[in-house]
Amino acid sequence: MFHASGEMWKRAVLATLFLVLMYVWFLLCERTVQVPTYIVYHPLDQRIPFIPQFIIPYYLWYAYISIPIIWLFFVSPEDYVKGMIFLGMALFVSCLVYTIAPNGQRLRPRYLGDGFFERWVAFTYSVDSPNNVSPSLHVLDSIAVHSALMGCRKFRRCRPAVMISAVVCVACSISTVFVKQHSIFDIFVSIPLGAIIWFGIYGIPRMIKYRREHPGYRLRQWFRFKF
Repeated sequence: MFHASGEMWKRAVLATLFLVLMYVWFLLCERTVQVPTYIVYHPLDQRIPFIPQFIIPYYLWYAYISIPIIWLFFVSPEDYVKGMIFLGMALFVSCLVYTIAPNGQRLRPRYLGDGFFERWVAFTYSVDSPNNVSPSLHVLDSIAVHSALMGCRKFRRCRPAVMISAVVCVACSISTVFVKQHSIFDIFVSIPLGAIIWFGIYGIPRMIKYRREHPGYRLRQWFRFKF
């Protein structure tokens, strides 16, 4: 059951609605951006091999951004709200970029092969356009979920769960370049962007709380970086 105050319940509903609205915006971007204005590319892309087996962590992302958030809904409503806001802000900034500077990538290999993983990648290519790639939602959303989980005290106490979440977060992020769904430039953009959003949701409130508890502080360590 969802055990929370009336105010927290309202916040949860509003945060969920915010994410839904941002997702609708994303779908509109997907439908309207057919020919990207900018092609994303970095010289390192040519040195990154195509490894079709990475389609597994690429799809694991869907479970990673949904199951932990649902778990937080029941276990820690406050962290659920923060996670939903993080996901919503990631979509908001990404869609803003997609709208102002429509972008895409042209890194997909021409010949994939006929193995199981190659066919899986081919199916992915057929249902997902190579547009709206930078920033990468795979990376941003993975950061958002891991941050939300790390904000939950109950989750942090389980060290194996923390390690698993960190590994999945990284695997989902780097899988995008090995299956040629993203340029490594998208990762370079998404990580600092995720850090900025993290600071707004987690860092600033901790700083404010520390200042209230320590009025005379100067250059002290006012929060522990738990990302």
